[in-house]
Amino acid sequence: MMEAINDDEKRQRIYSRIQGRDMAKEILDLVGEHEDIFMESFCETINKHINPPDELPYELMPEPLSRLENTKMPMGRYLGKRFADIPLDYLDWLCREQEDFYRDLRAYLRHPENRRNE
Repeated sequence: MMEAINDDEKRQRIYSRIQGRDMAKEILDLVGEHEDIFMESFCETINKHINPPDELPYELMPEPLSRLENTKMPMGRYLGKRFADIPLDYLDWLCREQEDFYRDLRAYLRHPENRRNE
């Protein structure tokens, strides 16, 4: 049985739809001349969520664990050890530290006031 919708709920739904349309228009205005590319990408993304593929495309498949676990550590405390022989908490820590380092390094290299860029 369908519930009756009161006038306040109808107004709220209409208001929400108007807000959604306004936001969509603002997004398209921001995209500007690249609207076709944006819409194509947007539709592909929505379609992937509605109809996810049974298998990942080859380029998105994870690398085989056997290859990854045999990768040798190129530096630091566990130099030359296989990933499989290094404590996971150390690998996790190292990954977080490197992300922060690379973020800061990229910001430094791209900074407009960096005289070494000239």
